[in-house]
Amino acid sequence: MKRSKLFILPALIVAASLAGCGDASSAVSSVESVVSSVAPVSSSTSSSYVPEEPSSFVIPEIKEASIEDLLAKTAADNTVVYVKGLVSDVANGGDCGDVYLSDPVSKKQIYVYGLSLNDSSLALTDTGTGSYTGVFTNDKTFKSIGLVDGDYIKMFCVVDYYNNAPQLKGYMGTAKPVVAAGKGTWSYNLTVNDATNGTVKVGQTVNSVFTEATTAKAGDVIEVKATPATGYDIDTVKVKLGDKLTSTISADKDGVYSFAASVVNEVTVTFKEHVTAKVTVPNTNLIGDKAVGDSVSGTAMQVVYQGGSGEMVMFF
Repeated sequence: MKRSKLFILPALIVAASLAGCGDASSAVSSVESVVSSVAPVSSSTSSSYVPEEPSSFVIPEIKEASIEDLLAKTAADNTVVYVKGLVSDVANGGDCGDVYLSDPVSKKQIYVYGLSLNDSSLALTDTGTGSYTGVFTNDKTFKSIGLVDGDYIKMFCVVDYYNNAPQLKGYMGTAKPVVAAGKGTWSYNLTVNDATNGTVKVGQTVNSVFTEATTAKAGDVIEVKATPATGYDIDTVKVKLGDKLTSTISADKDGVYSFAASVVNEVTVTFKEHVTAKVTVPNTNLIGDKAVGDSVSGTAMQVVYQGGSGEMVMFF
């Protein structure tokens, strides 16, 4: 109110004097009556005023989605989201990053048809309604991420739809997984299906000692110990690593079958009857004088039949 008086009072006094409206005291009295009738400006009103933002202005954000949410999609969706999960099948990911992502709790699994390192692989467009849409271009940088089975990752993605199933395309934006392989807090069962004509165990070998196991953390390397019965050989070794992924395992150079544990670890081994090869030698002079039942030196061959014309039939 004082500020209003100081501003208005001199102007009114000058106006009254110029108009010859009496002496100064009467002019002041008249001015005060006018000033007292002026409503003061509320200081609280002016200090708390905040301009309203335009109603159409919305800041876009990338929201989190669960693997279950994405599996529920019935068509392609180019809305950009981010999702977390355990990665599997890295060895078959190639340059493009075709892998599987599993929820560590629900164990639901979704196929990733393209995972890149760089955020530039997903071109974003602001929808103006609080989200982004994206167009994915695979820059084939998957191997440079350095993932291994069991890594817990966060990826930014859109949803593609192929063969009546949703699949993800996107990028990580970092070469470091959220949790290193085998270091997570989740532990999963190891299951071995009954086998015929042989025995199967799973576990780990430490310091040349094999120890059977029933559980493992994601990323732990698990060895399959398959022992055929007499007269049989190992046929196939398969492991189900989720509701979408089943892998056929081949033995390494030392004859060891192994896999990286995931959310599901169901091992199936089949055995086949050992089949010996048959070789017919038309002339006994090639291997010397042999009779039925004799073995051939330096080989696993044994003579099982000797014909009248000198040929031999051998199995090994």
